[in-house]
Amino acid sequence: MDKIEEFSAQSDVDGMAKAIIDVISVAKLHDVDLILMWGALLGMIRENRLLPWNNDAELCCMYSSNIFLKFRLIVDDMNKLGYSAYYYSSNGSIAIRSNNVIVNINCFSFDGDYVVRPHETGAQTGYAPFFSRICYWIGTLVAAYPSGLVKYKQQTLTTKMILKSSLVTLFRLLPNFLRKKLFLSMFAVSEYLGANFHKTVYPSIHFKEFKEIEFYGSKVMIPQSSQELIEYIYGEGWKVPKENWSFYDKKNKGKTGVVFKKEKWNYNQVKMP
Repeated sequence: MDKIEEFSAQSDVDGMAKAIIDVISVAKLHDVDLILMWGALLGMIRENRLLPWNNDAELCCMYSSNIFLKFRLIVDDMNKLGYSAYYYSSNGSIAIRSNNVIVNINCFSFDGDYVVRPHETGAQTGYAPFFSRICYWIGTLVAAYPSGLVKYKQQTLTTKMILKSSLVTLFRLLPNFLRKKLFLSMFAVSEYLGANFHKTVYPSIHFKEFKEIEFYGSKVMIPQSSQELIEYIYGEGWKVPKENWSFYDKKNKGKTGVVFKKEKWNYNQVKMP
């Protein structure tokens, strides 16, 4: 049997494609151009499909001074469509979910010849102590925007989802200045308990010119130099399918070009949505 056929399915590819198309359409209404990235980009370039063994799809956009307001509007509209959408102002991202589908939007900032984004190990299971991750998770919920009470029309409720929705709702009852203090305190405790706060760095040349490709009956934008970017992220062996590959893993540090810059994001500038 081909090794690819042995990979475990992690997502509903058709549902993922529909969610990506929905997200891109909604974002465009608010003047945000989304680009296919990471595993979703790899799948489309290498195999002309989304990879079913990926558990999520990643999109990205570039930071702008009013992205704060645009992300809130995107979350509002995605929740109206029946998705569960949260804007995490702590790291400039949106998480969109429905049954067996996860789509994330990440915001990059230009920094000279590079683009950067926060990438803390406090968010990663297996890369930071348990209580450090808990504090980080609470901090992100303090600074989250859910567009009111999320209805989860397209999902089966889990205990974690109920807890997350309840905590976000509770935190939003606090005045913004108290939320900001609690947010900064949770991140500080997370760092004290072992989380590493840094940025991931990519050459900016890959984020200046884009092109459209066919995508499940629609179109998506990808970097003009997608193959070079994929090789930068996944290494020279990117043409060989791999399951559960991550540039976080120490065994892959010599293969990926992704740089972890030991520089903490300026969380004092984060606005409470």
